[in-house]
Amino acid sequence: MNGTAIGWKSRLQPTVATSSVEAEYMAAASTTREALWIRKLLNDLGMEQDYVRIWDDNQGAMSLITNPISTERSKHIDVIHHFVRERAERGEVKLDYCPTESMVADMMTKPLGDKKFAEFRTAMGVR
Repeated sequence: MNGTAIGWKSRLQPTVATSSVEAEYMAAASTTREALWIRKLLNDLGMEQDYVRIWDDNQGAMSLITNPISTERSKHIDVIHHFVRERAERGEVKLDYCPTESMVADMMTKPLGDKKFAEFRTAMGVR
């Protein structure tokens, strides 16, 4: 907000994922819960937000969110994680693709070179 990050988190997921798509799907559900809380707070402060934009670099997870079909690979995902699907259908969150090389959050989870680290630090609003 206003050119700076207002929240970020990096931690181990509480449940085991069997694929990167499932892990990203679970992370998107967690992110959606946090983002909707922030949206409500902003609305309460008079800063109306129609929806929250969430950036993801995993097209498989984005497809699973926007195409709510059950497949052999997704049928075992806990129902609690399907929260993100419901909120996307309602238009409360909008998912956009962000190429991995542009994913600013990687600064918190991956070793980066000096140039990329500085670029992402600035994009995150950290001085």
